[in-house]
Amino acid sequence: KGPTYSAWEASTHIPIIKETWGILLTKVEPVAVGGAFYACFTGKSQQISDMFPGEELRQQMAVKFTNILADLVENVEDPNSLVAKLRILGPMHVKRGVDVSMMGPMGEALLETLSAHIGKDVWTPAVQAAWLWLWTFLTQGMELSLQSAGDEYDLVQSSFDIAMENLSEQEFADLIYENLMRYGPNIPNHARPKMFLSLKLFEMMTTLVSFSGEDELMREQVSWLGLRHVGYGAKAEVAQVMGLVMIESVRQGVGEDFTEEMEKAWKELWDKTSKVLITSVEGASAHAKAMQDLWEGVKQRTEKSKFGTLLRKNLLLGTQWVVTLAQRIIEKKATPSKGGPKRSFLDGSMNNSKPDDKRPEGFDTLPKVAEEAGQSGEFGKDSPDAASNKGS
Repeated sequence: KGPTYSAWEASTHIPIIKETWGILLTKVEPVAVGGAFYACFTGKSQQISDMFPGEELRQQMAVKFTNILADLVENVEDPNSLVAKLRILGPMHVKRGVDVSMMGPMGEALLETLSAHIGKDVWTPAVQAAWLWLWTFLTQGMELSLQSAGDEYDLVQSSFDIAMENLSEQEFADLIYENLMRYGPNIPNHARPKMFLSLKLFEMMTTLVSFSGEDELMREQVSWLGLRHVGYGAKAEVAQVMGLVMIESVRQGVGEDFTEEMEKAWKELWDKTSKVLITSVEGASAHAKAMQDLWEGVKQRTEKSKFGTLLRKNLLLGTQWVVTLAQRIIEKKATPSKGGPKRSFLDGSMNNSKPDDKRPEGFDTLPKVAEEAGQSGEFGKDSPDAASNKGS
């Protein structure tokens, strides 16, 4: 959580900041503002000057600074957006050796640069107060960003944000896909269209980033990912390849600002993630056959639309039956005997309990859903299975 400001501060200072920024751009090229700022800033001390050696580097930094400042001014009405942008800047500045103590000289250099280019007739005490207010806010946010730049969560989030600043969603999705082709050419599902698969990979990655700071939610989301991908033929061995694909994609997306600390943070995240993913995939694979048999039984007794309607009705009544049914599927290992009557999880005939045994609450719901759907008039007209069931 970053700093914020009051409505009074916003209404007092923001209009002045936006107006004077617009005046500045009518008087001088934006890159010239960045160049003047760095000339002033690096002149504050030898230590600062040594951090930015060479005219070429300073010109590059001047362009970056101007773009950053313009972006901050554009989003000045939204403190959350400002804090998010400062979080991205933290790791990049740590790499350069910037610390909180340098925010003061940077602020002085900025105010001197602005006043010199805007002109004394415009640079009034109110204008100076407005820009000083903005820089104070940015300093508070930057201090938090620099302090947390070494945290695993912050490094994952900030590096992903930097990549998304450099690339569009589709460009980043394509980058992930290209790295998948490079590191995992034998992974199943490549027959899917590139557009579809690349966006799915991107969605998976954004899910990991979104929940990287919440271990419980992360485990839940990754477990669902594992369950879904069993149907695509995913195996536990794929996890290692996917980790490499994601890290390399972030590295390429971030570019020269990618650090060893960022790479370490992503490796630690994927190490935790892959363990949950592998467990989920292996568990789902072990019970996939039982679930497939169950669903085939459902399809023989009813239509999908009818079953869906009744399923929705029961879901609205509660979900205990889902848990109970899942437990039964996992526990039951009985198979139909040769020549005996057809047995099914749907009607309870594969249940080892006696007729008078007490069954868990809600267990009968799914058979009831299938039976009700199978007895519908529409189903009876269209399905030969309905006729055979009716006569039994």
